[in-house]
Amino acid sequence: MAAARGVGEIAMYVIDYALTPIETIDGPAPAGPVISGEALASLRDQASLRTRWMEAARAAREAAAAEQAQALRDIEAARSAWQDTELARARQAATAMADAAREQAVMQAVDWLVDEASMEREIVRSLERRVADALTGALSSFVENLSVGERVAHRVSRALPGLVREGALVLRVPPAQQCAVAVALRQADIMLPCVEDATLADRQARLESEWVTVCLDLDADLAAVIDRLRVSPSLEVAYG
Repeated sequence: MAAARGVGEIAMYVIDYALTPIETIDGPAPAGPVISGEALASLRDQASLRTRWMEAARAAREAAAAEQAQALRDIEAARSAWQDTELARARQAATAMADAAREQAVMQAVDWLVDEASMEREIVRSLERRVADALTGALSSFVENLSVGERVAHRVSRALPGLVREGALVLRVPPAQQCAVAVALRQADIMLPCVEDATLADRQARLESEWVTVCLDLDADLAAVIDRLRVSPSLEVAYG
């Protein structure tokens, strides 16, 4: 406050008021200009309760948010683990299916090969029968065109190498074939005595020495060759 003391002079008076803190209380203000101490205390209590409630609510929200975040992490971890498990299971199933498919393919391939082999065997057997029939016919025709003398000479030429150490050999033949056989032996350059033997049939002969006797039967030889052809036809059998 200022007051005039005289002309040109001014006196200054300073009044210092102590600063009173202003208290803020949340909530509705009571009616009337004057607030009683009891009402003020009630307002303070209510404000304190509201503050505690707000703090509790905030703490609850934070806890709920933390629990939600943890739940989300747990869910993500569970989902990842489930995905890994299902992926491993799917891989195992795929591997099992692939193994089964591979085994099935192998079995089918084996069955196919067996069928193919069976078919090939049937074809070979059919061809063998045809070859045997053809060779039998050709051999029979070839033999029919040979004289008995030529056949005996051929048979003797095959037997002689194994008999060279058995002493002097004599060829005994049927009387009706003696001349033809002797001529065939000379033509084949086989020096061998050829004598008649009435005990022999038309297509039989016998090589004799002091130590061995070899019986020759042209019909039996031809039948044996034909039988061998029917079992396993080959040119080696036919000409052996």
